[in-house]
This record gives sequence, structure tokens and C-alpha cells, in this order.
Amino acid sequence: MRYFYDTEFLERGPEHPLVLISIGVVAEDGREYFAANADFDAAQATPWLAAHVLPRLPAQPGPSWRPRRRIADDLRIFVGEDPPEWWADFGAYDHVLLCQLFGDMEALPSGWPMFTHDIQHWRRMLGAPELVQQPEDQAHDALQDARWVMRRWQQLRDHAAGIVEALVAGRAGGAGEKAALRRDLQRALVPPPLLSERGK
Repeated sequence: MRYFYDTEFLERGPEHPLVLISIGVVAEDGREYFAANADFDAAQATPWLAAHVLPRLPAQPGPSWRPRRRIADDLRIFVGEDPPEWWADFGAYDHVLLCQLFGDMEALPSGWPMFTHDIQHWRRMLGAPELVQQPEDQAHDALQDARWVMRRWQQLRDHAAGIVEALVAGRAGGAGEKAALRRDLQRALVPPPLLSERGK
């Protein structure tokens, strides 16, 4: 199961750990999860966070505000027993924050990978196409951002499919040879549809 996620966080340089503010996750089957970190001290927020992130958070107190331990437990339940495939956009810090919810990397739930797939990495592998732009009024909301990670994944998946078709069209050979080439390239370059897209 693929999961598209984003975090908002406090960063204060190398002498301070990253501090989770909120996390949003969208599963490929359409389920969504959002939580704001009740352990976060808003008084520590930088001016940029105060202007761009804090206004996007839900009113406090409220059901979305949960301590870190509860968020970790929620995510275990949300993901379930099957190994997840994590996707993020510029996801280096997101992955660190996800892991730290459980302690260190060795404390991750069984079957969870020690890495996150990155939209930007895949984009560069596919020739760096322009990505659909997220409206500014939706930015810096972790759940909205996670939804846009999924949309960009879909865009890149479709771009990869277009590359395959262009390669097949430019290849000499009969219909059978082209069909075999298309099948092999799709396996290598184009991930299968999201669960929420199947049957449409």
C-alpha cells in the first residue's frame, strides 16, 4: 500500500532536534489521517512558522491535537500489517520525523522501510517535467500537502507512461515485439494504478 505524507515542523539548526508540528497522510485507497502534535510548544515557533503554518492548524484544544505517542499508535493502526510504501515531496526531513515518532530507526514497526520515496528524485529521473502547482491557500497544511504529493505522483506516473509510449512508437518491429517492449518498459517505469483508481 502506498502512503503519501507530509509534515510541518520546527527547525532551529544543528544544535536542536527537529520538532514535529503536524502530519498528514493519504493512503492510496482513499483513507486519510491528520494529527497536530499536542507536545509542540507554539511559543517556540519562528516568525515564518507563525505566519505560514500555525494559522493552518486546527483550533486547540481539539480532537486532532494528540501527543506524539498517540500519533505513533494511530499510524500503526492506520497502516496495519502490510508493509507501507512511503512517498513525500522533498521528503528528507519528513522521513526523519516519521521515524522519530517511534524512537529511532530500529524501532520502526515491523516491515516498515527505512526510507521514503521522493517525488523530486523520481521527477529528475523522468527528465524533470514541470509539476502541477499547489494553490498558496492550501500550502503548509500537512494534509493538503499530502494530497498534493499524491497528485504529483499521479502526474509523474502519467508522464512515465507517456515516455513508454514514445519509446514504443519509435521502435521498429511488429505489433508483437512492440507489445512485449511496452510490457517490459511499463513494468520498469510505470507503477500500477492506485487502489482508489482501479475499476474506474
